[in-house]
Amino acid sequence: MTRPRPTADRLPVHDEQQQDLAARLRACRESHGLTQRAVAGRLGVPRSAISGIEAGTRKVDSLELKALAALYRRPVGYFLEEPAGSPSEPARLLRLYQCLAEGDRTRLVEYAELLETARTARRFSVR
Repeated sequence: MTRPRPTADRLPVHDEQQQDLAARLRACRESHGLTQRAVAGRLGVPRSAISGIEAGTRKVDSLELKALAALYRRPVGYFLEEPAGSPSEPARLLRLYQCLAEGDRTRLVEYAELLETARTARRFSVR
C-alpha cells in the first residue's frame, strides 16, 4: 500500500524545514544579485543542483551550506535557525532584511517609515 503524499498545508516537519532553508538561500542569492548559474560556478556544482536546493527538492550537504553561507556572508546558523513553532512574520522579515544589501536595507526602512506615516495619517483623518 502506498502512503498518501503530503499536502501543501500539511507537510512533515522536515519538509517544512527544507522549504524554509530553500527560501532563505534563494532570498540571499537574489538579494546579492546572483544567478543560480553564478552560484553554481562558485561552488563547483551544476546549476541544477542550486535549482534543486532552492526548490527544496535536493538536500544541501554541510560543506555546500558552509560555502553558500560564506558566499552570502552569513553564519551557517542563520540558515538553520528555527523559531519556536511556525515562523512568525517578524522573524521572517528579519531574516529577509538580513539578506539584503545595504542600499536595499535603507530603501526598505524608508518604505516602512512611509507606511507608518500613511497609517498614522489615516488614523487622524476626518471621516
